[in-house]
Amino acid sequence: MNLEDLREIQIEERTRSDLQPLLDSFYADVAKYIQDLRRERENISNGNVDVVGAKTVRRLEDEIKTVGEVVEAIYDRRVGKILKGASLTAAGIGNRDSSLAEGEAELFKNLVELLQNNRKDILESISSDDNSQKESKMVQEPEIEINQETTEEVEEIQEKVTIEVVQEVGEIYGVDGNIYNLKKGEIITLPKENAQPLIKAEVVQVIEGAGQ
Repeated sequence: MNLEDLREIQIEERTRSDLQPLLDSFYADVAKYIQDLRRERENISNGNVDVVGAKTVRRLEDEIKTVGEVVEAIYDRRVGKILKGASLTAAGIGNRDSSLAEGEAELFKNLVELLQNNRKDILESISSDDNSQKESKMVQEPEIEINQETTEEVEEIQEKVTIEVVQEVGEIYGVDGNIYNLKKGEIITLPKENAQPLIKAEVVQVIEGAGQ
């Protein structure tokens, strides 16, 4: 592995809508590559450094920094696609992507579980006996009571959470029918149901709402 290989991976990841296949050991290979560069830099620094050696040390430091930036960009691009795939899988219209590298597979699994559990909790709360009794009471109460209950339910459905995106996510489908493009650094308001799994996955930070 070298910097040129990583740049090619970065370009391909940026230009395709799906995940490009990576070796299971991709991130481990990158870690070893950086460790080798650091070892080479230390070996030169510990000796009698001449002008040529000093230039080599600077070159190695620049390469180490650039490798870190390129890999971070690759990861951020991929994690957005992973989240989108996890959303589809949690909804029962997708499967685990075989292109995931080691570490990404665990992230995908955790996201699917979070989304499935959140979906289950939301739908069960809607169809619970308490809600059925509330609906029955609404029919029996005077019209003014029905309007009050209806207003409260609409407000709950429309509850929003303002978040800041700390990791590139990409497009997600909102429960309100809108499509949201979550780019790193952006501050955006989402439906609470969409925001909760993102908060749990720590790819966003809450600015306002969600009990804040």
